[in-house]
Amino acid sequence: LKIGRHRLEIGELGEEIIANALKDAVWIRKEIGKKKEFGYDFEWNNIKIDVKTTAQDKRGDVYRFLTNSRLNNGVFVFVALDGGKHHVWLKRAEDSANCEIFKIRDSFQAHELQSKLRKLYNEW
Repeated sequence: LKIGRHRLEIGELGEEIIANALKDAVWIRKEIGKKKEFGYDFEWNNIKIDVKTTAQDKRGDVYRFLTNSRLNNGVFVFVALDGGKHHVWLKRAEDSANCEIFKIRDSFQAHELQSKLRKLYNEW
């Protein structure tokens, strides 16, 4: 139970970071309360966003995330909590594997998320 609660708190921290970056997004769990029915955390400009957060899978300068999600036509936003800092990565769900590994040097900050999402969406 303690581990599950800890994971929930980490996930909520990641979602809070993304909610602050995407102020006009619909936060499914907070506003509708039914993430399980939707399968994603946010909707922003018709883009479905599932946030994956970690605070522990750092190996050197890389972070590992498990996606195990069935998100179609959407985007994964990966958030790594690193002390008082955070790192963010973005990937189309269709291009994502069950396990994603990202280097810190390839990350960006949450305040850049809107422009990164627009760029990714325009490449679709």
